[in-house]
Amino acid sequence: MKCHFFLLDFPAAMGAALVGVEDILTLANRFSDEASFLSERVCVGNYPTLSENVNILFLPPCMTPFSDTIKPEGLTDYLNEWQQRNAIIVACCASVFWLAETGLLDDKMATTHWRLFEPLSRQFPKIKAIEKQDVVVDEGSVITAAGLFAYQDLILHLIAKFTGFDIAKEVADFAMLEISPRLQSHYQHFQPNYHHGDPLVLKAQQFCDTSDIKKLTVKRLCKHMSMTERTLMRRFKQVLHLSPSQYILQTRIEQSKQALSLSLQSIEQIAYQLGYNDVSNFSRAFKLVTGITPANYRSRGF
Repeated sequence: MKCHFFLLDFPAAMGAALVGVEDILTLANRFSDEASFLSERVCVGNYPTLSENVNILFLPPCMTPFSDTIKPEGLTDYLNEWQQRNAIIVACCASVFWLAETGLLDDKMATTHWRLFEPLSRQFPKIKAIEKQDVVVDEGSVITAAGLFAYQDLILHLIAKFTGFDIAKEVADFAMLEISPRLQSHYQHFQPNYHHGDPLVLKAQQFCDTSDIKKLTVKRLCKHMSMTERTLMRRFKQVLHLSPSQYILQTRIEQSKQALSLSLQSIEQIAYQLGYNDVSNFSRAFKLVTGITPANYRSRGF
């Protein structure tokens, strides 16, 4: 099956993604019996003639911070027009927000970069759910992918979908890319917000940062703050969107990730240092937060 890729080019687009997609498709054509993929760059307002085969519009990630990126004028109408022309629309990283603005992700699963899960969910509550593990989420007419270089996973996924896994595997092996599904859990980090403007919550956070994580509890935190658990809960929820217990758990698991990545200590030793007397309890807590086990996390070499 032949596919025609239209790559949306705009000032803030990640150049490596545009060129990278073109290069990966060139490799795919080399390994297929016939040239299965065409690629063409387009800009907003340009409606090229579509082929009779599969047409895919690729919305690349942005290199500038998304909050500073100016959305191309007319993009929402442009994407809706492509959808009406029965094209598949794919987006990476923060560009998923622009796709969501069209309403094309309503009642569908989607993903984006792990640091953007919460704002994507908050800004677009009609999205069915934010997938926090898979790097690529395929909903048929719309496909979303995670971070900046997740375009590689996305294009390999599309090559496999339309020409078969064997071709995608040849491309991946030749280019030394990962063909097996990756999980975002291997890359995520807990990065607390310290710029919310609530001095009492900030004081509580600083206490958490400087305390022995093994002994840190909500009760101890409340005692230090001279606040009731209910009041502390309300303040945390207002500015951090986490309960104090969730915040402490995230802090504990983040420390365990560092130990798993940088030390040769056993999982049992790491669990004990974090306050878990039973390694199975630690494993359950780790999986609750990350979606994978400590052993699986360590096996990836992060």
